[in-house]
Amino acid sequence: MGAALGSKQIANRYFSRVSGHGPVIQSASKGRALIPSESEGSVQNSSRQATFLTSAALLSVGGFLSKVLGIVRQWLMAAMFGASAATDSWLMASVIPTAMFEIIGGGFAMVLVPMLAGRIDSDAADGSVHLFLDEIFTWTVVVSLLLTALLEMFTPQVVHVIAPGFQERFPLTVVLLRIILPAGLAFALGNFINAILQANRVYHTVAATPIIINVIRIATMVTFGVWWHIVGVALGFVLANAVQLVYLTAALARQRIRLHWRLTVRHAWTREYLSKAGPTFLSHSVRFGSTFVDRVFASTLVAGRIAAINFAQVLAQMPLTLALNPVVTPLFSDLAQQFNHHGRNREFHELVQRIYEMSLVVAAPAVVGLLLWRMPLVVLLYQHGQFNRAASILTAHLVLYWVLGLPIEVLGIAGSRILLAQHQVRGATTAALGAMACNIIGDYLLIRPMGSTGLVIATGIAAVVRVLIQMVWLLCLRTSPGPIRARFWLRWGAGMVIFSAFMEGGYQAAIGLGWDTGIWLAAAMGLSVAAALAAYGPVLIRTGVVSAARIMRGPFKRLGARS
Repeated sequence: MGAALGSKQIANRYFSRVSGHGPVIQSASKGRALIPSESEGSVQNSSRQATFLTSAALLSVGGFLSKVLGIVRQWLMAAMFGASAATDSWLMASVIPTAMFEIIGGGFAMVLVPMLAGRIDSDAADGSVHLFLDEIFTWTVVVSLLLTALLEMFTPQVVHVIAPGFQERFPLTVVLLRIILPAGLAFALGNFINAILQANRVYHTVAATPIIINVIRIATMVTFGVWWHIVGVALGFVLANAVQLVYLTAALARQRIRLHWRLTVRHAWTREYLSKAGPTFLSHSVRFGSTFVDRVFASTLVAGRIAAINFAQVLAQMPLTLALNPVVTPLFSDLAQQFNHHGRNREFHELVQRIYEMSLVVAAPAVVGLLLWRMPLVVLLYQHGQFNRAASILTAHLVLYWVLGLPIEVLGIAGSRILLAQHQVRGATTAALGAMACNIIGDYLLIRPMGSTGLVIATGIAAVVRVLIQMVWLLCLRTSPGPIRARFWLRWGAGMVIFSAFMEGGYQAAIGLGWDTGIWLAAAMGLSVAAALAAYGPVLIRTGVVSAARIMRGPFKRLGARS
């Protein structure tokens, strides 16, 4: 199966979208480059800016809807199964294929997309684009099938290693792991096709994929889950990944790209990809390592602790998924573009400063709100069905420690993105490895005296280590956020005082009026957040949003001039 389009057609289509130029491929028959006129370039440059904003909006809306559906899915899990042994078994079984195949698939977004974006516009002498894609596709299938077969063969042994504390939970974990392992192939191939579509700027499909997965998982949870309990959740997981692969394959066909079996490593790009993918795989391994290590240690605790840690983490990280990522992600893209075209100039350092400031502006109110409202939030979101009062108290207790570590985690995410924008994969990976080593030591030392609380605290300490290593690396690169802006800190500090006062006032009023359950609790919380944000909103405008938008427009104007 070969690509329906040759490398020149794909390159021309893609590069015309990325660069604002028309086709630049040298014509073999005519021996000349096809360059647009100056007026055409100006029109295409304006179109490129509009496409960028549209794409960013699509990804932001798609990401937001996906995260909301993810929260709904977690709510259903809590209501249907609670903080129980069955939930523990599911969480332990699902982390293995998810982490393993996400590590494989993560390399596509980090390595494959930049390779296509940077070199797809040239007709390589040693092969065409479809040969490269065919080889990566084939090796992805081969590696995924081998891993799946090995894990299926040695599933009991694997569960013994990763869940040493499971006893009565052991048989169910083995069954669930064997059910969901085949979904790994669909998961890896889905990431591969997504990377191709992203390189071709087909953002609507990329944005829709996680929404489709969550919708199917929710639908199967309320059907299969009712019929077959937690086993139905595992079957729904497999079905969701299979459907998303069918959807992505159809989207790829619409781009006139076909993938064929080609078990070779002849293309130079394939060898380059494999050489670059190694550090990326390591970085993604570290990313999932902390969650994996926490669950291994938590398996030695009583039933329900893994579930409580997971539910608490999901709640504490809601600000990251719903607020911080959509606001800050465009800045990271612009930072990488700024570095690629102009290096570490003044505006690059201004963007670094803006990223740190915006991270604090968005994360700090979330920390205050979650600290004050953590118990009502747990009750409102989770305390339904099988999720009882004892589970709510434990989860709210763990939310406290997750939230206290949230500011450091936000700084760690920002530091990692800033390093990656400068192509410093080694720096980001070193910081992550140091954090994971600290997390393992912390888990070992704190689990006995503090139980599940110790695991969360160890994760927070590891986040501090990660940020410190990142800061040292950034200082060595002479990348700093710039001088402290007293005006920013004064306005932000005043805004936080006002925000905290409104949130505390709303909380005390709700308690005094007895609005501590159901719709009344939701209403009190909504009114408090609305009033607090109405007071805090001007601070967002004065300290970040307007200035960030102005900085983001700058590089596009310069690129237009360069074009």
